[in-house]
Order: sequence, then C-alpha cells, then structure tokens
Amino acid sequence: MARIIGGLTTSHIPAVGNAIHKGLFDDPYWKPFFDAYPPIREWLDEHKPAVAINIYNDHGLGFFLDKMPTFAIGAAHEYVNEDKGWCIPKLDPFPGHPRLSWHIIESMVADEFRHHLVPGAGGGSRLYRADAAVLAGRAQ
Repeated sequence: MARIIGGLTTSHIPAVGNAIHKGLFDDPYWKPFFDAYPPIREWLDEHKPAVAINIYNDHGLGFFLDKMPTFAIGAAHEYVNEDKGWCIPKLDPFPGHPRLSWHIIESMVADEFRHHLVPGAGGGSRLYRADAAVLAGRAQ
C-alpha cells in the first residue's frame, strides 16, 4: 500500500512563469519567492517520492470558460505544455501515471463520486469530471 509522505503548494499565477522565463530569480521583488524552492527540492531529493500528484488549475490551456469542469483528473501517459496563443514558453513533456490515475478515478466512482468522462488533448488523455455538489459533499 502506498503512503502519502507530504504535500507541497505554490502559486500558479502567470507572473511566476514569466519571472522564471525572464530569469528574475534574484530580482528584489521575486527573490523571497524563489528562495523558498531550494529547500523543497532538497526535501524531494532526500525522500525520493515514487509518484507526485500534481493538483493545478488548467484554465486557459486545457479548459476555458465555456467548458470548465469542477474537477478533473488527467490519465495520460504524457502531458504536453502547448502554447495556444498565450505566448507561454513551451516546456518539455512530463510523464503521467495512467495506472494510478485510473485507480483514483475508479475508486472515486466506486465511492459514488458523480463522474463524467470527456476526451482530452495530448495523446488521447481522458479527464474525470465531478459535479460541484458532490465535490462539496452535498450529493443529491
């Protein structure tokens, strides 16, 4: 059985990506923010997690206001960052873990988490969507 060894958080605002792209690590405004990352990298190097579950907001890339799911789980073999007109620097693809993703999805379905599968972009990935009322614990 797997065990959770930690949880890490960071801001996802576009300004962070722009600061990274522009190399503003020592800029007085950004330095305190970026100085927090080395201890996290050291912790990850020390504990060597087998899997990292990335929870993030994909608005503007994979979803937009006319089709925004309440909750989604990617189940692809690989995730690709694509510039869809937002001038975002392209990053190398990173691997997914479909077996773990589908285990989580199937467990949630078994626990009666309302679901909806939708086709995803990037190599046939699929997404799991849950109803907001169920997510908030107000199942009908």
